[in-house]
Amino acid sequence: MKRALILSALALAVRPVTAQDTTTAVSEIGLYYQRATRRGIEPMYYIQGWTYITEKSGAWGFAYHEKDYASASLGLYYDFTPWFELGVAPGSEIIKGDDSWATLWRLAGMIWVGRETLFLDVYYENGQSGEEWHQINAMWRGRRAGIGIFSQTGSGTGPRALIVPLKRFPLEVWVAPRMYDHGAKRWNTLLGAQLVFQKHR
Repeated sequence: MKRALILSALALAVRPVTAQDTTTAVSEIGLYYQRATRRGIEPMYYIQGWTYITEKSGAWGFAYHEKDYASASLGLYYDFTPWFELGVAPGSEIIKGDDSWATLWRLAGMIWVGRETLFLDVYYENGQSGEEWHQINAMWRGRRAGIGIFSQTGSGTGPRALIVPLKRFPLEVWVAPRMYDHGAKRWNTLLGAQLVFQKHR
């Protein structure tokens, strides 16, 4: 079931703009993994991507999995200006109960503001279960490195540093060393690795 959710989102997702090429990207797909060093936080896997359909609009999506939970959303986005983009996406979530799985509806939204090297990317979803989730990424990106502020439900908010260790391979690794979770009132360290593939004009 979780593989079907992930594969259903391949048209996909939130737009973490990279500066890997001087030409304009027309689509992107990323496979993401992150893990907190603190016990009690499950590792997280997700896939996200986007593709233009017209000159100013396209499809995007997000699919996420952790222990006993999976969700996926697929929708449309529109470039209102070269520096402002907005997207909405319906979706669903699957939650494991005591004896069975429950399938509930979700609704996701995305806002992207900025330029190729300096941007703010906001993703938010909520739905029938009332379990809201957000991911906010404010970052400066160079060709081989990036630095910024990262915030995520269940992990906290704090600085993040990213590097692209291999020049010709789309692997990105990052660390958010001091993230404070206001809800749980605790500090976390988050580590991540991602494969981000782009198609350019």
